Amino acid sequence: ARPLGEPLFESGADQDNVKGRHFKYTLVLDSDTRVVAGSVFEMLEIAAAHPDKAIIQPAIKMDCGPQDSIFMHIEAMRQAINEPLTN
Repeated sequence: ARPLGEPLFESGADQDNVKGRHFKYTLVLDSDTRVVAGSVFEMLEIAAAHPDKAIIQPAIKMDCGPQDSIFMHIEAMRQAINEPLTN
């Protein structure tokens, strides 16, 4: 956990681009996140149906291919095992 008073995000061009602006929705993806077709629209529908919820976080399945590291494959297996327990 970050210490009290420490900024939530590190300073950078991405943060500066968003800082002070207001959005109805914000989608945050990591550089290695692959989004299944249609899932963003599904999340928007869920968010619109539940305006009292601040964060909508789907169970994202890692899509690993032969070019990906063994660590990504292990993480994908871990997610596949734990998903039924957490959703």
